[in-house]
Amino acid sequence: MAEGNEAYSHYSAILGGRSNDTGDGALRTNGQYSTVSGGYTNRASGQEATVSGGRSNTAASSYGSVSAGYFNTASGQYASVSGGSRNIASGNYSSVAGGGGFTAAEANEAYSNYSAILGGRYNDTGDGAVRTNGQYSTVSGGSTNRASGQEASVSGGYNRNTAPGQYDWAAGGSWQDE
Repeated sequence: MAEGNEAYSHYSAILGGRSNDTGDGALRTNGQYSTVSGGYTNRASGQEATVSGGRSNTAASSYGSVSAGYFNTASGQYASVSGGSRNIASGNYSSVAGGGGFTAAEANEAYSNYSAILGGRYNDTGDGAVRTNGQYSTVSGGSTNRASGQEASVSGGYNRNTAPGQYDWAAGGSWQDE
């Protein structure tokens, strides 16, 4: 039996779990057609947003989705987080596949529009201020990497990998200078 679930918005549904909600509780039009499939303390507050499961995940934007994990947020339109912990997809059409960490400081964040982070921790795309900076950029993994240039890519490594210019590429491991 689902305990403490609240489907606040019109045409929304919660299929199971505990303490999940759709909408924001104030306006019935926020979160219309949204769903939470299960899990614990998940929220789908964007229109046609979905949280499939996990714990304390939020799909806050229109058409955003969080598949699973812990404390993940999809806040950009059409953004998605597939799993991991404390990851954020805040750019429109952005994606974080997984990774992250136990604290908010270890999170991966796809700030820029059309960007993706495949895993690791402390990674980000864009610069956090302007969503169009770093559009179409990717970080494949590693730790503490940033792809902030337009259509830039970081393929992994640790702490020294940035791709700040348009079409820049940075890689870790054997590609790095010691």
